[in-house]
Amino acid sequence: MRFRRMSVVTSVLTYLTILIGGFTRGSGAGLGCGDDWPLCRGQVFPDWSNALMVIEWGHRYVALLAGIAILATAVAAWRHHREDTRIVWAATLAAILLPIQAMLGAVTVWEHLAPWWSAAHMGTASALFGAVVAVTIFAHNPPGRSAITPGPDRAAGPDPRAAGEENVLSDYASMTKPRIVALLVAMGFTGMMLAPEGLSVAEAFWTLLGGALGAACGGVINQVIERDVDREMDRTSDRAVASGRVRPRDALAFAAALGATSFTMLAFMVNVLAAVLTMLGVVFYVFIYTLWLKPSTPQGVVVGGAAGMAPALVGWAAVTGELGLPAILLGAVVFLWTPPHFWALAIARREEYAEAGFPMMPNAWGLKATKRRMILYTLATVLAAAAFYPMGVLGNLYLLASTVLGLAFLFGVLTVVVDHEPQRARGLFFGSIAYLGLLFAAMVVDRAGWLAL
Repeated sequence: MRFRRMSVVTSVLTYLTILIGGFTRGSGAGLGCGDDWPLCRGQVFPDWSNALMVIEWGHRYVALLAGIAILATAVAAWRHHREDTRIVWAATLAAILLPIQAMLGAVTVWEHLAPWWSAAHMGTASALFGAVVAVTIFAHNPPGRSAITPGPDRAAGPDPRAAGEENVLSDYASMTKPRIVALLVAMGFTGMMLAPEGLSVAEAFWTLLGGALGAACGGVINQVIERDVDREMDRTSDRAVASGRVRPRDALAFAAALGATSFTMLAFMVNVLAAVLTMLGVVFYVFIYTLWLKPSTPQGVVVGGAAGMAPALVGWAAVTGELGLPAILLGAVVFLWTPPHFWALAIARREEYAEAGFPMMPNAWGLKATKRRMILYTLATVLAAAAFYPMGVLGNLYLLASTVLGLAFLFGVLTVVVDHEPQRARGLFFGSIAYLGLLFAAMVVDRAGWLAL
């Protein structure tokens, strides 16, 4: 238990280092200490009246704490978890990458933020973070949980060695949760369209591709973490990792490659803020939602919805280089939409979630309390979506479309409230996805001026 906590703290500190590093670069404080490293203009402590110097020094200080945590985790892995080679190898890789990352940071400063050195510095940071995250996931999933142990009523999954190349590619594609990724990409594009500045084709391409890879990274890690409970549910038992067709370590390597590529692509082809926001969404989804909230509280879906805000913020930041109220409002719409959307599935699959041990709202607090909250969150979603019109961001066409779509969404929720049939709830689950997709489409059409009212 102590090592698990240590691994989580190490992951958080490593991510904070990347986050603050992105802020340092984006704020122009990358050379706040001049070309001096490890000192700051010859001083151990900076001039606290110089904001840029303080930001740069703060980045180095957090990086030092993260480095100490990484080394401590590696030592603990070798001393207490030598029998788990997954943890040992991942922790050792992180310890090896640490001095390389530090030296690249020094050279980047000495070379006045030269692009190639900056690229190497950020790429190594992504790899280092991936290794640390791997340690955390392995620590929370002991080797015994990796074995395929189907129950008496469930046949064992197919032998992964018997799968053809086409099936392997299909399995890896399915692990990324392409339908969810498509919806998140649509939200990111909508965030870009809402931004006041013009949108270039190249800008859109790299932002959407980088965002898609980041979202896919989170989806793959989610399936590794939940592979045991996935085997207990009919809806998820055939997933690639849960069924045994893809080994957890192979899936994690795939996720690390996706995450590193996403961060590097966004940082250098778009901007650092977009890259940091994307990784923040992935970290929130993996650590806050999947590892902590979902298995421990019925409110996990509510708080976890914050991860869905990231694409809207990334899209806006990709165009403007900063955050803005319309992007935050778009993220809020998704945040409020998530609970009724997911609770519909929780009602339809109530027994399966109970058997898998997830404390979903319908099981923990009952159907009545769940349905009452579904109505409240749906009303809040519809009102938040309508707020774009009085803000002057979108016009008459969007107002009409959002009103019609909002009433349809609310009607769907009310039918589930009065009807206890799982089929109704399942229909609302898919209908709510259609609502959000059509809402995004209405925003884009109105903003582009393709139709007018």
